[in-house]
Amino acid sequence: MQKRHRLEIMLFIFKFSAVVFFLPVALYGFLSQFNPKGTYNFALAIGLSPGLMAWFYTLLLRLTPHHSATFYLALTTLPFLFVFLKPALLIKFGKEFLILKPIFQEKINLFVSLVLLSFIVLWYLNMPLMGNDPLEYFYISDLINSHKDVSFYPSTTGLERGFIAPFTHPIGYPTLLAWAK
Repeated sequence: MQKRHRLEIMLFIFKFSAVVFFLPVALYGFLSQFNPKGTYNFALAIGLSPGLMAWFYTLLLRLTPHHSATFYLALTTLPFLFVFLKPALLIKFGKEFLILKPIFQEKINLFVSLVLLSFIVLWYLNMPLMGNDPLEYFYISDLINSHKDVSFYPSTTGLERGFIAPFTHPIGYPTLLAWAK
C-alpha cells in the first residue's frame, strides 16, 4: 500500500513538472523559432502551457478514445520533451527566468509577493466549495477520466447518470483536471 502511495506521488510530481516546467520550456523553444529576439516568449510559454495541455489532451481523447491513462500521459508529455527540449534551450530559459531576480532582491518585495501568492493559493483552494460550476467541472472531469472519452460532452439529455452539462462551459478545464488525476 505504501509503495502505491509513493508511485501516485511520483506520478503527480511528473505531471505537475510537465505543465509547470517541461511544457513551458518546450513551448519557449517553439516560440523562439518564430521570434528569435525573444520578445514575450517567456511570458507566452508560461501562460499558454496549461491551456495547450488541456486542448491537446482533449484532441487526443476525441481522436483516440478509450485508451489507458499511460497511453495519454505518454502522448501528452513525450513529444514535447523530445522535440523541443534541448540543453541550450534550458540555459536560455533559465536566463530569462533570472530577469525576475532583481525584483526579489529587496526583502519587502519578496515578502509582498509571497503574501499575495499565498492569498491566491488559499483562495483557489477554497474555490471549489463556493459554487455550482466547480462541482460541474469536477464531475465532468471524473466522467472523462472514467470513460477516457469526451464524446458525451455536451450532455443535454441527462443520459450520463442523470447529469446535464450543456454548452455553458468549454471542456478545457475539466479535461485538464482529468489529465491531472
